[in-house]
Amino acid sequence: MAEYNQLLWCLDNEIQPRDFERLCVDLLGREGYHHIEPGGGIKDKGRDAEIRFWTGASDQRSVIAFQFSLEKEWERKKKLFKDAKKIADSCPKVVEMIFVTSQKVTGAKKDKLRAEFKLKFSWELTIYDREWLRHRLSEFHQDLAKKYFGLDLPPTVCHAITQLELSGFDEDSVKEIFQNVSPELARASLLESTRKEPFVVTNWHKLARTEYVFRNYDGALEAINKALELGSQDKVLVLNMGLFKGAILAEKGIRDHSRPLLIQAKEIFSGAVKRIKRAVDHYNLANTLVALREITEAGKHYARCVELEPNNAKAWKNFGSCFIEKRRPDWGVECFDKALKINPNLVEAHISKATALLIFFQNETENAIRCFEAGYKIAPELDRKWKYVRYWYSRALMTAGRGDEALKQIEIEIALRPDDSYLLNQKASVLRKLWRQNPAYENQALEFFKFRAHALPNDYPGLVELIEIYKQRGAPEEVWPFIEANLNCKNFSLQQIASRAEIPLADFQIGFQNARLYKIFRKKFSVEDHCITLQGYGLTSSTMMLPVLDYALIAPFGIVVRELHVARENKTIPNMQAVFLANLKTITRLFPLFGGHWLARAKPQNSDEQIKLLSIGILYLADIVVAETARHIGFIARQYNFSNPIEGQNQNWKEVRTEVGIKLLEEVLKDWQIAK
Repeated sequence: MAEYNQLLWCLDNEIQPRDFERLCVDLLGREGYHHIEPGGGIKDKGRDAEIRFWTGASDQRSVIAFQFSLEKEWERKKKLFKDAKKIADSCPKVVEMIFVTSQKVTGAKKDKLRAEFKLKFSWELTIYDREWLRHRLSEFHQDLAKKYFGLDLPPTVCHAITQLELSGFDEDSVKEIFQNVSPELARASLLESTRKEPFVVTNWHKLARTEYVFRNYDGALEAINKALELGSQDKVLVLNMGLFKGAILAEKGIRDHSRPLLIQAKEIFSGAVKRIKRAVDHYNLANTLVALREITEAGKHYARCVELEPNNAKAWKNFGSCFIEKRRPDWGVECFDKALKINPNLVEAHISKATALLIFFQNETENAIRCFEAGYKIAPELDRKWKYVRYWYSRALMTAGRGDEALKQIEIEIALRPDDSYLLNQKASVLRKLWRQNPAYENQALEFFKFRAHALPNDYPGLVELIEIYKQRGAPEEVWPFIEANLNCKNFSLQQIASRAEIPLADFQIGFQNARLYKIFRKKFSVEDHCITLQGYGLTSSTMMLPVLDYALIAPFGIVVRELHVARENKTIPNMQAVFLANLKTITRLFPLFGGHWLARAKPQNSDEQIKLLSIGILYLADIVVAETARHIGFIARQYNFSNPIEGQNQNWKEVRTEVGIKLLEEVLKDWQIAK
């Protein structure tokens, strides 16, 4: 007894001839007969449909005729030959016939009929029978089984691939398509197709497009190059494959920050714009130009795209982003609104509008929050596709005074990207405000900034918060281990250096607050310069001390910045001489503490050499102290447009030389044990 098949039963019992014709047209359209023209009826002269196509450079059209039949007795009644005779009489240009039947046809019968048609009509005959219909509907085109028979067939890999083709490989459709089918299986199926039929262009094309959807751009590029290498007589297919290669190059270029790839994509799309002038070509070219930072030119092509295709929501959204780049947020938001009017579910338009409102419009924070909320309502998992959406959402909530919600939002994205510095900085910004407003957040803030101290080197803002929290708890000295761990203080203890130089922790807090300006200063005046200066006097200073010296100097630098900043804010003239002397006093105490490291990389074994180097150091280290102080004051004074108290003055540095010399002598005597 034959096995029951629900699809075949429906084919035999539940479909009418006209619907069967439509089913066949839909199937054949997907099987490569893309320009099929449905026909049929009592005056069809034997043809149910026909397809016309160009051959070579000729102006003549060739015709393929189609015949669809549910009849069980089609062979006995000679219906196929009768219809073929009618077609031949009415349309002498037919060169091929496609016959689709719901009945089973043996291989031998197909061979016999093909030979007879060739002899009688000089036509090629292709027969698709019952098993072909079962296989195509159950494996590849289950949506048509649903459409014509109401059947919900089990999902298959082949059907997923078909749906990818039909969806135009729109990423928004991918998730739905692969709800019940593994994308890896779909890819494996296509790879197997290219292995079994390596010379079939469409196999490579499908593989390239599937790899593209899964963002495997290297695999997509390899597959499309293979397809283009094989070539095709279908000029439209070749053109589309070339343009698709441009899309792969553009996406790969954006991902890899590769200008050569983007230039190649630009050339492909520029050629398409000149030859075809479609909206999609202007759109693709504009996207590529944006990646190349040619924003003005990109805007022209987005404008042309929306002129040709006014209902292209994505083009309007990208056009708006161009205006944002050009600092025209009003026009940008207008474009985002047009995109959302066309497609209210366009997530990127909601997010782009939200960000623009937050950055450029002070009184639109609540509107920006509503846009973020709309985006997440449409696509709850959009963080997996776009980075930093919750970063901006969190900033909007903080601006609106909703700190607890801002913290929750940023923590959601940090869970996905735990090491992202931008996200960690936003969390720091949120906690910085929250723990001051609400003591309940103090412990959470403390643990987070302790984590940053161990995880993020030179985290000056985080150290500022740690100092403040420990001061709040009445135990400021407990912060020092975290400071030294964060600044990677090797060989020396910054805490001990600070204590001996009488630099309070509060000064370091101020210095850390001004670390950005200090970094700029150090790019111009490095601490290594002092070693080079001393080398000219015959000393070979050890670089071992330089990192800790560098960190220690941030404190007196920060104090000068604070004094001049306060003066400018208060619109007063600072006592530059007093500022200079205070800074000089701190640096005078600090530099000699590194003792013999200023004199040599290693302690000389000869006592005479030790005394010689010490004598040179006593004479010249004071010059380094004065030079460092002068650089601090001069650099910061220029930043705040104040006069430099050192310029044009010829002061007596005898006291400085004496103090530096004595302190250096004390340290070297102790380090090198010159005096027993």
